[in-house]
Amino acid sequence: MNTIDLKRFSEILRHTQAELKTFLERELASLGYEEIYNENGFLYAPGIGVDGEVLLTAHMDTVHQEIPADIYIEEENILSSPQGIGGDDRCGIYMILEIIKETKCSVLFCEDEEIGCVGSHKFTKSMYLERIKNLRYMVELDRRGSNDLVFYDCDNEQFEDWLIENTGYTTNFGTCSDISELMCASGVAGVNFSCGYYKEHTKDEYIVLDEMERTMNTVKELVKLPSEKFSYVEACYDDYDYGFGKYNCSVWDEFAPLHNHKNTSLLCYVEINFVGENGEEEFEIVRGATYEEAFLEFFYLHPTIPMENVLSVEEV
Repeated sequence: MNTIDLKRFSEILRHTQAELKTFLERELASLGYEEIYNENGFLYAPGIGVDGEVLLTAHMDTVHQEIPADIYIEEENILSSPQGIGGDDRCGIYMILEIIKETKCSVLFCEDEEIGCVGSHKFTKSMYLERIKNLRYMVELDRRGSNDLVFYDCDNEQFEDWLIENTGYTTNFGTCSDISELMCASGVAGVNFSCGYYKEHTKDEYIVLDEMERTMNTVKELVKLPSEKFSYVEACYDDYDYGFGKYNCSVWDEFAPLHNHKNTSLLCYVEINFVGENGEEEFEIVRGATYEEAFLEFFYLHPTIPMENVLSVEEV
């Protein structure tokens, strides 16, 4: 039996982004945070003592146009809603509030991640950026599934090995999120953890509470461990392994002539036309921090589709 407070979590799920920001400011004050900065695009609170050397981040918006008025609890502790449950990223919001009851980490809640990491980009252009450059590392709670560690363009192998050893989670591929912006701008390594939600960006999205709680408790214990400062090391894309095989940069010469993987502030939507497993022509729109990362996301979602089945790739 998990210990998620369903009444409290349901309240978080039902807030609009603006309501949630006000709610979170009050919550941070009640938890003893002495500095709380409510700015255009984000809500930032530096941590207290050694705990403050780790930053926790999540985003306050969801893709759904309606709040989840009807929340259903299914067997095996699964939450869903016909309006779209909003686990991406209200799971992360709830988890952070629970973690900082015990460890006063630095906290950053961002607005409008779903339309291009708007809040995190504004944070990197603010005076507060200097205050996170000496962090030991950053943790984002905004990832589908149950067991993933996602590092995006950060290729600090020591940081990755330390996390795997201390969590038991495994490395996976991701396209973009707020932490992509934060790592590149601050020079601090970061990771995104699975939060137990699935089928995000659709009304069929659901949350597995047991998996959400597992990550919450894992991160709660992780941030208590002593560690060195882990720096952001930009990944080299030549023969880079994304979990479904290695692709040489020559791939982009044919399929992504507009790619620019260093532009992490750009959010690309790419339409990929391909021959599906049934032999018929299909298309799908995927997103990424860059043109090439959206292309890679397609192969992460469709690992059995061979490269030669791709007919065209067009930014939309």
